[in-house]
Formats: sequence, C-alpha cells, structure tokens
Amino acid sequence: MAMNKKRNENDSLASIFGKKMAAMRKERQLSQQEFADQIGFSRSLVAYYEAWARNPSLDTIQKVADFFDVPAYEMLVDESKKSKKKETKLELQIQKIKLLSPHKQRMILNGLEAMLNSN
Repeated sequence: MAMNKKRNENDSLASIFGKKMAAMRKERQLSQQEFADQIGFSRSLVAYYEAWARNPSLDTIQKVADFFDVPAYEMLVDESKKSKKKETKLELQIQKIKLLSPHKQRMILNGLEAMLNSN
C-alpha cells in the first residue's frame, strides 16, 4: 500500500512537470521542435515529458526551469491545488468601497488623494 501511494505521488509530480512544461512552452508560442532546439533536447523527448513525464531527472527539471526563468520547484507546483492567497486588509477594504455609491467612492478617493499628496 505504501509503495503504491509513493508511486502515485511520483507519477503526479512527473505529470505536473510535463503539463507545466507544455503550458509554459505554449505560452511562449514555441513548437515542441523549437523548444527542443533551444533547450538541447530532441523533439521526441519534449513530447514524452509533456505526454507521459514518468521520470524527469533533477537536472532536466532544473534545465527547463532555467529556460523559463522560474525556480525549479515551480515546475512541480500544481496551480489548481494552490490555496487562494489570503486577502490583505487593504484588498478587503477596496472590495467594500466598490460596493458604495459613486458619490461615496469619490469622497473616499478625494480623501486618499489629499492624504497621499500631503507628503
């Protein structure tokens, strides 16, 4: 049982790596071949990692992370499972201000501008 859980965790991390690499490559509008040429991989290796990604080495993860100028751990983070960041007090206040009437919003804005310009 413990072995299966460990295998599933590893497969999941590898899958995240492949999906993340594909998404970042597409974001830069690179074909698999263009990306492969720039990073020094074969196109088939890029396709393998994006589709199966069973065993990326730490060197591979680091090389891809360096190419995209992100920390290596970022290649293994599942964005869909990241918890929503806690909103700051200022962000919560801004949400409340958005619910006010335009007149009250102008009053607050005028007060803020006066305070910010007084320095």
